[in-house]
Amino acid sequence: MRSPLGKLMLFNYKAKNLKGETLEGIVEASSEKSAADILSEKEFVVISLVLRKEGFVDTKKLNPLKFFGGVKERDLVVFSRQLSVMIASTVPIVQALRILFQQTQSKALKSIISAMADDVDGGMKFSEALSHHPDVFTDFFISMVRQVFARRSHEAPENLREKWTKHSTT
Repeated sequence: MRSPLGKLMLFNYKAKNLKGETLEGIVEASSEKSAADILSEKEFVVISLVLRKEGFVDTKKLNPLKFFGGVKERDLVVFSRQLSVMIASTVPIVQALRILFQQTQSKALKSIISAMADDVDGGMKFSEALSHHPDVFTDFFISMVRQVFARRSHEAPENLREKWTKHSTT
């Protein structure tokens, strides 16, 4: 079943995570397949997925502040741009997050950045730290981050080989 234009459907789900724990919750999606895909991306095994009786969420009536967990869209855009510049400059992710924490004015975003820096510093993947804040970072955003880091890890050996080749020929 697909939703009407501009509306998201709400689904109750029951799923198991990688630890085998049974979880229950609500997911917003444009279709049942999209809802299942969202849960699958979070590495959940779906046990049941049922359309809620309330039906749809009118996306045109959503409060943008509420939609991003109290973080303004502008603040997220600035955060994303600054973070991407630091990552491209090979600043370690924890250091980049600590710098952004210092520079951020938004109390809500500052709290989230601090928590993510602590999570990553403790050994968690950055994409997983982002996924702990689903009200702020969308699944699409988290997927893009995963792709950037996957691409960087594949490029790193090539860059090292190029540097080694240049170094050994000089």
